[in-house]
Amino acid sequence: MFASVAVLAPFMSPFTYGIPESMAKQMRVGSIVEVPFGKQILGGCVIALSERPPEDLPANKIRSIKALRTPEFYLETRELELAQWIAERTMAPIGETISCVSFIGFSDISIRTVERYALTTDYQTKLASGKSPGTKMKIVIEALAANPNAPMSAAEIETQTRLGSVHDALKRLLNRQIITRDTNIVERMDDYAQAPKGDKPLPLTEEQQIATTQINASIDHNTPDVYLLHGVTGSGKTEVYLNAIRHTLDLGGDAICLVPEISLTPQAVDRFRRRFGDMVGVYHSRLSIGQKFDLWRRVISGHCRVMIGARSALFTPFQNLRLIILDEEHENSYKQNNAPRYHCREVAIEIAKCRSLPVVLGSATPNVESYYQTQNGNWKLLTLSNRVDSQPLPTVHIIDMSRELLEHPKSELLSQDLINALKHAKEAGEMSILFINRRGFFSIIRCSNCGAILRCDNCEVPLTYHKTGNTLRCHYCEQQYAPVTDCPHCLEKEGLKGTLIALGIGTQRLEETVQKLFPDANIRRMDYDTTRTKNAYIEAWNEISHGQTDILIGTQMIARGLHIENVTVVGVPLADISLYQPDFRSTERTFCLLTQVAGRAGRGDKPGHVYIQTYAPFNYAIRFAQKHDYNGFYQKEIRLRKILRFPPFSTLAAILATGREEEAVATMAKEFASILNARLWEMPKSDIVVLGPNPAPIAKIENSFRWRILVRGTDDEKIREVLKFAMNEYAQTTGHQNVQITVDINPTELM
Repeated sequence: MFASVAVLAPFMSPFTYGIPESMAKQMRVGSIVEVPFGKQILGGCVIALSERPPEDLPANKIRSIKALRTPEFYLETRELELAQWIAERTMAPIGETISCVSFIGFSDISIRTVERYALTTDYQTKLASGKSPGTKMKIVIEALAANPNAPMSAAEIETQTRLGSVHDALKRLLNRQIITRDTNIVERMDDYAQAPKGDKPLPLTEEQQIATTQINASIDHNTPDVYLLHGVTGSGKTEVYLNAIRHTLDLGGDAICLVPEISLTPQAVDRFRRRFGDMVGVYHSRLSIGQKFDLWRRVISGHCRVMIGARSALFTPFQNLRLIILDEEHENSYKQNNAPRYHCREVAIEIAKCRSLPVVLGSATPNVESYYQTQNGNWKLLTLSNRVDSQPLPTVHIIDMSRELLEHPKSELLSQDLINALKHAKEAGEMSILFINRRGFFSIIRCSNCGAILRCDNCEVPLTYHKTGNTLRCHYCEQQYAPVTDCPHCLEKEGLKGTLIALGIGTQRLEETVQKLFPDANIRRMDYDTTRTKNAYIEAWNEISHGQTDILIGTQMIARGLHIENVTVVGVPLADISLYQPDFRSTERTFCLLTQVAGRAGRGDKPGHVYIQTYAPFNYAIRFAQKHDYNGFYQKEIRLRKILRFPPFSTLAAILATGREEEAVATMAKEFASILNARLWEMPKSDIVVLGPNPAPIAKIENSFRWRILVRGTDDEKIREVLKFAMNEYAQTTGHQNVQITVDINPTELM
């Protein structure tokens, strides 16, 4: 027999391999295998089986599959079909796409077992009739006798008795039939606490009841409706999710609920497990392969029926999936930024069509393209216009930092109003949040003489100073440099001396400033640097949820989703960071971030206050965020998008050319653009336009030079057709091997 194998390599088509007789009975479509590929050994997935090889491929040229990985695991036909659809939509290699869809990738893993020991029922008789056991054997017997209803592993016996190795003692006791040995499967559970079940449903508001009724009707009738649940912060969107999931479970169905950040998972898991118990599973990238495999076994056996997690949890292979939820659907993290470059929203809707189930997209600040779909009648809009229990939305204060610095020159980081608010919250025993979407201490190191900015040698980006570790660090390649005091650019120019000055603000500098202002405050910083370890999010959430934090400082991971009733003050020291990026979505991104972080305040009995510091106080994103006015922002933004012909009024594709030689990258990017334009010349009625090529806004990352081309038009299918043609033509050009071309259709960022 022969197998068509999609290997984990950048190839669009599968390869043919022979199946050894020893594997023939176990091999099936969807099996994970290990195959020789040139001089490498690669993982792959069997996507077809046949009795004969392709006619154009001689049998003696076909290599054999080397091994079957994780024999118990396989992908079902619908998973392979979904992977094929994603690969075609994103123009991604089929093997890389299947590996992404696979619950364990192409890993080789097995169940974990442990041997446990217990005394036989007649052990005392056998002891009395035989030779007296040695000292170590007696101590082992005493340990087992102390736990008659709980068989123990060798490790547990060693820990309890402090004997060191008990292997020989156990072997002798087994030979004398004084103890028994059983092999048990040990499940590698996730690292989240098993919250006690018993959280009862909360009373629903009228708007919540309307939303729940409509969603449940779609679940009942297996209709692939797409609902956009637009609810202000604190309006009870999660309770709508929980009610819909409860209805799904009552019908014997399964449900998936996605959250955009791993940082939101601890709170979501806690609340979902309080409602549904241990049938709730958690899936994200920080789980070990063993944890993922054991979770897959729970899914297949039906013990796990609700899955919470980040992007990849969408591919949970539930047998009776009846509901998919995307919380905070506007978040960019739902888009994967390497192959396959899929968006969870689009894939969820495709799954819904194939399996006849509803999708719920929830947000206080819906993606502009998503909201546009509801205005056109393609999706259904559900609205939660008020907070639960009629709690008021927080009051938002705009601080013009240009004026603030004139009146209070020492207010470099925090305005006097914000400092006073933090002080009053601390004195009242309330919690505050400070949000700044930038890591490190100083964000820019600049020469006072020549004006040059210290940049990474590998990337065309400024270095950030990190006081922790006293290093200059690149946030793209993570290269670290020792701090310097003299400008290297000036030194190269005939030994001139230029003094370096540190500018800007990051989470570390903000933390130090706040600690000096409030030396007795418990301050917790949450950013990439403090949450790198596997369970850092869980530990942080446990501390915060138990009221051990006075001031929480962090990046966007704290800006949304967190529900902490004791938060009364939120501060944004620099609201302009994302406002002026070279991306047509920068204004929307700023509005969403400010509205979301403002929504963390005033969720309990006490009113909330938000302080937004900015140098652009009249920008419409900031003004609409101040009023919590999503509809006003949407109307302004959608008019601009229409004039500029940006999504949702067009499809946008970003083509990125990357390579080690700058000149070669520029040449091949121009070659690719020429292929596109030549093809479009043959389509005179098309409105598709090619913009560029030009150097990307970040022109070099990890020693790879980057050039960007944009393709824009209203016919999505024609754009895909043109791009596929261009990719095939490019593969035939001289020099294409040295410059990689990647395509991202409807990108969420253009840097």
